[in-house]
Amino acid sequence: MEISHTILVQLLSELWAMESLLSAIMSDLLSRALSTVIQRYRRSRAEEAEQNLQRLQRVLLRIDAAVEEAEGRHITNQAMLQQLETLRQGMYEGHFMLDTCRYRGHEHGDGNEGIGGHDAVLSRFSSAWRLLSFPIISSTENMQNTVLDAENLKMLEKMVDRLVTLMGDMAEFAVFLDGYPRIGRGPYSEYLVIDKVMFGRQMEKETVINFLLRSEADGGDGKPGVLPIVGAMRVGKSTLVEHVCLDERVRGYFSSIFFAGDDLGAENMVIKHQNLSASSCQRSLVVIELAGDIEDETWRSLYCSVARSLGRGSMIIITSRSEKIAALGTTQALRLKFLPQEAYWYLFKVLAFGSANPDDQPELVSLGMEIAGLHKGSFIPAHIVGSLMRANLNPKFWRRMLQVCRNIISKHLLMFGEHPEDLGAKGHPVYLQTMPKSQNVIVINNVYQMRSAQHSVPKMRTRDLILGRATCHGKFGVVEWSSSIPPYYTYLASCESLTAGCSTVRKKRPRQESWLSRATAYLSSLNRAQPKLWLQLQHNSLTKKKMVHFWRLPKTRVVLVAYSYYQSGSGQHHHDMPKITLNDAHIGSATPRGKFELLAWRSHIPHYYSYSLRTLLSAIMSDLLSRTLSTVIQRYRRSRAEEAEQNLQRLQRVLLRIDAAVEEAEGRHITNQAMLQQLETLRQGMYEGHFMLDTCRYRGHEHGDGNEGIGGHDAVLSRFSSAWRLLSFPIISSTENMQNTVLDAENLKMLEKMVDRLVTLMGDMAEFAVFLDGYPRIGRGPYSEYLVIDKVMFGRQMEKDTVINFLLRSEADGGDGKPGVLPIVGAMRVGKSTLVEHVCLDERVRGYFSSIFFAGDDLGAENMVIKHQNLSASSCQRSLVVIELAGDIEDETWRSLYCSVARSLGRGSMIIITSRSEKIAALGTTQALRLKFLPQEAYWYLFKVLAFGSANPDDQPELVSLGMEIAGLHKGSFIAAHIVGSLMRANLNPKFWRRMLQVCRNFVSKHLLMFGEHPEDLVAKGHPVYIQTMPKSQNVIVITNLYQKRSALHSVPKMRTRDLILGRATRHGKFGVVEWSSCIPPYYTYLASCESLTTGCSIVRKKRPRQELVF
Repeated sequence: MEISHTILVQLLSELWAMESLLSAIMSDLLSRALSTVIQRYRRSRAEEAEQNLQRLQRVLLRIDAAVEEAEGRHITNQAMLQQLETLRQGMYEGHFMLDTCRYRGHEHGDGNEGIGGHDAVLSRFSSAWRLLSFPIISSTENMQNTVLDAENLKMLEKMVDRLVTLMGDMAEFAVFLDGYPRIGRGPYSEYLVIDKVMFGRQMEKETVINFLLRSEADGGDGKPGVLPIVGAMRVGKSTLVEHVCLDERVRGYFSSIFFAGDDLGAENMVIKHQNLSASSCQRSLVVIELAGDIEDETWRSLYCSVARSLGRGSMIIITSRSEKIAALGTTQALRLKFLPQEAYWYLFKVLAFGSANPDDQPELVSLGMEIAGLHKGSFIPAHIVGSLMRANLNPKFWRRMLQVCRNIISKHLLMFGEHPEDLGAKGHPVYLQTMPKSQNVIVINNVYQMRSAQHSVPKMRTRDLILGRATCHGKFGVVEWSSSIPPYYTYLASCESLTAGCSTVRKKRPRQESWLSRATAYLSSLNRAQPKLWLQLQHNSLTKKKMVHFWRLPKTRVVLVAYSYYQSGSGQHHHDMPKITLNDAHIGSATPRGKFELLAWRSHIPHYYSYSLRTLLSAIMSDLLSRTLSTVIQRYRRSRAEEAEQNLQRLQRVLLRIDAAVEEAEGRHITNQAMLQQLETLRQGMYEGHFMLDTCRYRGHEHGDGNEGIGGHDAVLSRFSSAWRLLSFPIISSTENMQNTVLDAENLKMLEKMVDRLVTLMGDMAEFAVFLDGYPRIGRGPYSEYLVIDKVMFGRQMEKDTVINFLLRSEADGGDGKPGVLPIVGAMRVGKSTLVEHVCLDERVRGYFSSIFFAGDDLGAENMVIKHQNLSASSCQRSLVVIELAGDIEDETWRSLYCSVARSLGRGSMIIITSRSEKIAALGTTQALRLKFLPQEAYWYLFKVLAFGSANPDDQPELVSLGMEIAGLHKGSFIAAHIVGSLMRANLNPKFWRRMLQVCRNFVSKHLLMFGEHPEDLVAKGHPVYIQTMPKSQNVIVITNLYQKRSALHSVPKMRTRDLILGRATRHGKFGVVEWSSCIPPYYTYLASCESLTTGCSIVRKKRPRQELVF
């Protein structure tokens, strides 16, 4: 038995050892298998990341090539300049992402991730600092092997897809680019390296130059045009203006260029340039550089002085840090901002590495990205710090520089709550951090600049102080940086050296302990307290029947909630008492569910009361449920917001393509009828796209006037009937570049359809862009220009080209050499006379016809007026006769007139006849041209410019929302747009605009209720209408008649309709007013005969009251 027992023990021992061996083998196999799977996963993620990085690098090469090519051309197309700026931004963001993914794995391990750490550099890509979630794999030689987690890999893919799409949207850009002349300029990388060319302001420079070279950009009546440039201190205003003034195009256009500073006056102006060869033109450019505001009286005096003394076509550029000067412009102010983070890194990397290759020193790139992220886009720190780093390409030195930059920022944030750059902009003293430790503290009290400083500047430089190469005591001056580009400023600083402990800077009070920290400490101690103590502390709250959160049960996410408290005497049976004690719940020995009672404490002294709690488990399950639902809703809203924003960005990009194509086409003399129809289709798509874009962007800014009646949402979005439900959720502000307009499914689908339709539209224009290059250019400013200056006919480009092409076709006559007839039909004030006048003023028409005659309702040769006579073409004897009728013409009269014109005028003569009556369409030898009022989208495009003038609508979204509703009330009327638009432009106050909306609503609703028709329809029928004034009045003003005068210079009333609306003028009885004076041919002045009636009186025929219906 003993032997058997021994054998059994040995067998069991061997089996146990074998089992342990098998277990170890299985464990090893399992660990190897898992390791293999993980390695393969990591390798696949690395390969996927590397493929995306290679795609990103390739598309960046395409963008770099396009940007460099475009910057070597003189582009005047405003939309193309915006496309170029979009390309630049994409280039900067792409390079920033590429450097982040490549080099952020080379951590420098300084252990200090405080100020200026990952988040400081990748603020635009908030989660991108988690890009490097695994260590680097070095098995593949040519692979960066940066493994990204799912979220950041998706972010990289989005960046690549966005840039690929961006380049796909530049097909027409590349075609149109070939039509612009080259300018002398080195390659892009060259002028970054040599640090002698202005960086990051190419679009702004071209915008200013295009404004200056436009002869029609003046302030009206030949007065100087004014361009305000607004920006913070040291943002580059003077540098931009200096580069503009040095441009050969500007110097050849202006005979003189004057500069003036805060000391205004002719005697203080400095002549910076004089072009004797162009002196006969007497065009001058005046540049005024201000630090702050300028008084209204001073500005008016200066402007009038410049207007009197300088020649026609002169211009003024005024720069300042104050936003108030934007109101002085005759065009929209140019606002300069510091470089965005991606563009700043693009510049900083070149300054810091110089001729060294960043790819060879990835750790330095990683350090450089963090340092660049600390400077808030400021140019001067980039040059100071960049030069120090370029002189010492040592990782240890760069790590110390990072630490110095972090310390200086954290010190100011802790002491003053602001970044040192923001403090410096306010004139607040700031501390200077030196690399070696010192007992002295250096304070910068003042920063200033000197132009072309050759002498009397300090020999000491800021970089010497930072490196500790120089020590000074007391007050002294230093040179911060000397710019090597015009205007060659030297930036200086007044400093003071103080002993440690002294300071000239005002410190903030120490922060009080947060109530949140005190509450957190109290609740933590309460959670650790004994049940009996807790019960005593909470007795009052429970007796008042307040819900009291107890504590979290051990090892669960459940919180015990007591909602009722009672006590029972000793006579109560034991089995009636709660079975679970508070201590059981506290230590986790009992796991109750739902509602139940707890025995909190039993007294051991008379009366032997038992204290019980009625409780429930809310805990955090209910809280988790609410949080889960909240998270789901937030994710849904965020995903919808991201989807909406992606579509809005796509819409904005395709609109830039359309804008560029339209502007380019409108600068060509197109005779191809199909191409003219394509151009009109593009215009309509442009109007509808901008209308949808503004609706989605600004309709969230509701003005809350509580009156959605006439002219509410439905009035504005008649073409998109459900689009007023676009904003179904509040705005999410977590993503910096997101408008975060959340659209419901229907309207999101509507937006997607709009984008797809416009993309398809542009896809169908490939041949259009190619054929366009074959047509000659005509003198015309960019599209946005003649909207702003209000001096070019809007919305009739296709109709004008259609009429001109008809007139210039020799085969368009009526047969047998008889005159061809083109009828133009349209309602009153739709623009028939304006269209015909612009046709007759066209040089092609004037060169083709020897004479142009005009006739009105009084027909006959003796009543015709010769509007133009071309003696050089008189031998051709071709004439154009324009007949403007208000109504019909009798058949006999027409036959007699037509035969008379056919006999007396030469072969190839033409007749244009305009009227409000449809009957004249039958008189044409070709199809009649029917003019209609502008569609809603095109009307809003015009109205927005008239209402905002030089102001930027993006800065005032509430006004855009109000303006869209007001524009929707006017049924496309040009005169209403100019009257109301001028009132709104003069007072960019939301309160005033809300009142104007109310006035317009009342005006429309009153006529709808009284006569059943819109007032514009009543006017077209010659029916009297009421005027609605902004202040309440006892008198009622009735417009009894509307008429117009051509070139009215005298004998017109001094009172204007806008004065009546504002209540600035009061009249009694009958009187006349000027509604609007057009500043484009035929220069009509529109007048109205009015009558002021007391309340209760009316000369207007009212409808009979409706009889009550009986069923």
